[in-house]
Amino acid sequence: MEVYEGRPSPGGGNGVFAKKDIKPGTTIMKDQMVMQITKSGPQHTDDEVRHAFNQLRPDQQAQFLALHEGSRTFKTRLLRIYKANAFGHGNVSHIYLDISRINHACVPNAELDLGPDDTSASVTVVAIRPILRDEEVLICYNPMFSSMTAQQRGNLLRAYYGFACSCTSCLLQGHRRMLSDARRRLIKAVMFPLHGNIPPDFDQFNTLTVANAETTPGVASRDLAVPLSHSTHCGYSLLLTQLLEAENMEGVDLASAYFGAASSLMSQMVAMDDIIVLQSAKNVKCWSEKSIEIMTKVRGRNGHATVLLREQWENMQSQPQLYAALEFLGSENCSRFRVQQRDGTMHEAFALWHRSDANQLCALTESTCIAVLSGTVSRSLLNQRKVKLAP
Repeated sequence: MEVYEGRPSPGGGNGVFAKKDIKPGTTIMKDQMVMQITKSGPQHTDDEVRHAFNQLRPDQQAQFLALHEGSRTFKTRLLRIYKANAFGHGNVSHIYLDISRINHACVPNAELDLGPDDTSASVTVVAIRPILRDEEVLICYNPMFSSMTAQQRGNLLRAYYGFACSCTSCLLQGHRRMLSDARRRLIKAVMFPLHGNIPPDFDQFNTLTVANAETTPGVASRDLAVPLSHSTHCGYSLLLTQLLEAENMEGVDLASAYFGAASSLMSQMVAMDDIIVLQSAKNVKCWSEKSIEIMTKVRGRNGHATVLLREQWENMQSQPQLYAALEFLGSENCSRFRVQQRDGTMHEAFALWHRSDANQLCALTESTCIAVLSGTVSRSLLNQRKVKLAP
């Protein structure tokens, strides 16, 4: 039984609405691609669209012609409909007849899932937050909207699609809107480098209108000259989680950001080799489990993305540094263990040092750990209490 139905939307035109309460992670609809066009030049042409349209069955052609035309000034109706409803990136775009009926929100309640093969032939719409009966199902049309200000998003939606968004983010006023815009600029500043790109300039969208839409340059993608270090990648990922949560964006990007922070910190732990900072291990565990919790919520326990995250977390736990730290932290020995300094004071263990010559783990205080890492104290001079861990 379908959990949705099509009917007129309060915002104008038609939309997709829940026929019953829908939980996060629920599949709302599955749709097959019916048109695909690879651009031969900078823009789609009417001939390209007409050729793809002629390959459709008569009933599909009728469905296509019933879709929203948008507000762009292309000469033919076919091209206007295609541009207003196509998904894709780069030179390739696609049409999904059922998904094209779903309206937009910059803070959506559903997302597109391309599946384990990450292809566009078949796409699933999945709820990412509770959707009440008779509530409209809404997706975000442009993944870059998470990095744009309200003005930029509004101008683009009016110029390209002919409507204004009325989501919770776009309706903010005064200082709340200024804060939201500032957060989204920060999202741009960290999200693009996390994907290996220089943050683009969106200023051209501040003055975008229907009249200048076709002459306004698009967004160019440029690679970072130097990849982010593990520490910077970790910091950017963690900052991104806080920004996305503050903007109520609860989907796959949030889960991925948490796991990105965990993976980057794990890489730092591996690079430190025989010194294992216990708080780093705690953070890796916390962020990985948070990522899996969010992904389970928005994709289901058995969703391919959730299963993949669990497998990656299991692999991460097999790393010697993390395994040793979690074993120590989970032992009864940890809760009462203290390290005695030379002056007789007792301190909690801050890190573990793996003595390869004796195959033992020694507990270090924070000051000793810093001294060892900075090179002011050599490993051979360490005189700390030894902790043998259970195998």
